[in-house]
Amino acid sequence: YGEPTTTNQLLTDAVVRFDDALGSGGFASLAAVGKARALLNQGEYGAAATAVASVPTDFVYHIDHSVNGASNPIFSLQGNGRYSMSDLEGGNQTGLDFRSAGDPRVQWYEDPAGGFDANYPLFVSEKYTGFSSPLVLASGVEARLIEAEAALAPGGAGPGEMITILNDLRANVDDLMVVLQPDYTNEDGLTLDPLVDPGTPEARVQMLFRERAFWLYLTGHRLGDLRRLVRDYGFDQAEVYPSGAYVQGGDHGVDVVFEIDFDETNNPLYTTAECDVTSVN
Repeated sequence: YGEPTTTNQLLTDAVVRFDDALGSGGFASLAAVGKARALLNQGEYGAAATAVASVPTDFVYHIDHSVNGASNPIFSLQGNGRYSMSDLEGGNQTGLDFRSAGDPRVQWYEDPAGGFDANYPLFVSEKYTGFSSPLVLASGVEARLIEAEAALAPGGAGPGEMITILNDLRANVDDLMVVLQPDYTNEDGLTLDPLVDPGTPEARVQMLFRERAFWLYLTGHRLGDLRRLVRDYGFDQAEVYPSGAYVQGGDHGVDVVFEIDFDETNNPLYTTAECDVTSVN
């Protein structure tokens, strides 16, 4: 039986493990991005930026897939019509305009065959084009996004530096997308206009997390970002998580975390009543 562990304890342990990995050689940039993620989740923005300072922008570490077994699960689930690309779904911070933005980072097409439920259309992301498409585990683009967040944080270089970093990435979107996804093609010749300062602290945070959502689309970062918007940036849950009408009927619920697994209740050192909801978010 293990002692219950807080979110902060887990993150602190992660930093130690990534420091060990940094000293092992061969995977320094991968370990640096992992360490910076843990520090970012602890609100240690300056330390997170320092951790990735030496990571090249064109660095990428892929999880490889194969048609013979371990295929790309996102491509598979889109292929059988179970996953469809959303647009303005759920309102608030989550309801981003992934389809209607015309953004080269999230290109898509509509499959005329429709979805698994034939009553609904199927919008397919072009980020993963086959069962063997690789998935980005860590990248230099993420490193720059971490530095941009550190610039915006108290004591950082300021919103001007954040926007400069974001615009440097946007100016090189075509080259960077090819690095991130080797089978990516900017088929429409799309580019990204430079961002301008929206003028308020809240709007700057929203701009940053929107850029993270588009650059890191379909790489497993978004839920963690929603949690950080609540925990670290003071947004209300209703402002961040999906709400209102659900596309297949009814309304979005209010739960934002999974229930504690039943097996955990077999541990005499843990009781569900002691679960710290704040740390979960």
